Formats: sequence, C-alpha cells, structure tokens
Amino acid sequence: MVTFGCEMNGDWFPWSGVFQGRDATSEFGDPTMADGPERYIAAYRHIIELFRKRGVENVAWLFQPNSSSHPEEDWNSISAYYPGNEYIDWVGVSLYGAQFIHESWNSFDALMDPIYEELTSLFPDKPLMLAEWGVGEYPEKGDKAAWYREALSKLQTKYVRFEIAIIWHERWQNHDGTWSDLRVDSSNEALNAYRQGIGSSYFVGKSRYFRILRRIA
Repeated sequence: MVTFGCEMNGDWFPWSGVFQGRDATSEFGDPTMADGPERYIAAYRHIIELFRKRGVENVAWLFQPNSSSHPEEDWNSISAYYPGNEYIDWVGVSLYGAQFIHESWNSFDALMDPIYEELTSLFPDKPLMLAEWGVGEYPEKGDKAAWYREALSKLQTKYVRFEIAIIWHERWQNHDGTWSDLRVDSSNEALNAYRQGIGSSYFVGKSRYFRILRRIA
C-alpha cells in the first residue's frame, strides 16, 4: 500500500496546495481549476501511470488528506485534490486531538463526526482507513486515557467504515521548548486504556479488504 503527498490540504508540507499555486488558475493546466490541487492531482496520477506502464500489480494506492483543511476554503477542500476512483484504491485520513500545548482539547467524537460524514459521502464505495490518529498528554487540558477509550469504542460502534486504524506513536520537542507526547505509553493510564481498547476482538483483522492486501502482497 502506497500513499503520496499525505495531508495535502494542510499548510505544513511543501507539496500542499498552499505552496503549489493555491487558488490561482492561470499558471497550470485547466484554467477552471485551482492550480494547487490540480498540480497535486497531476503529480499523483503521473506516479501511478509510471507503475502501470511497468505492469506493477502489487500496489494499492492510498489517498490521505488531513481531517481539516488549512485554509478552510473551497479550493483547498478534500474533494479538490482527489485523483479519481480509477486511480485510488483506499481513502485514508489523518486525525489528531491536541498535539501542542496551545491547542484546545476536543473529544474524539467531536473531531471525527464531520470528517467521517464527509468521507462516507464523498467515497461511498472505497475502503476507508484512519491512517494516522493520536492525541498529546496534557492532563491540565483533558484525559488522554478517556480519549483513547472513546476512540477505540466509537471505531467499533459508530465509525465502522474504517477498515484499518494506525496510531501515531511519537514524542518530539517543539521550537518553543515544549514537548508533544503522542506515545501510547505517555502515561500508565493512557497505555492501559489503549491496551484494553485494542484487546477487543473487533481489531483482530477480519476485514473483507484484507483479502485485497494479501492478494497484492
């Protein structure tokens, strides 16, 4: 499974539409399309076509936007970047709770609801993946263990279109000297909540789409 240019609707990676023409329409391709997303689509399609010309059949292609667009404008929407059903096999999303000390605390449900509705509406026939997810350890803001419990419960009961969920396990120091700790073991409480959550038989890998992954491996 291969992805290219993840979180392209954000403003933090050089391949993002923000840095590739934004909403201009006169510098690249179709004059009716925003150049930023159009360049992304052209690049991703080009890569896939190179594989196809070589007869490669053991790759599944993943489209992975961020759960929220930055800036939140029509030209920078998820749908504006989509290469098309004929190119993409899986649709994923990156979704995070508070990663930095200055960010507000939001429940998993509050963050997931709008993007889940959007993805299931835009891509009714594609398998979905929670390609990146996590939250920082900020006891003064919220309960990370409770956030994990909510997430792993709701993935089983409410957000059931997700076939794969991959947690982001990392700790890093920011430019201002603060630390962002998204590790599952950032505290004993968080680790225990995560262990209990993934201990459910639901997460054992019974997805019908795993047949696809085995076939192309």
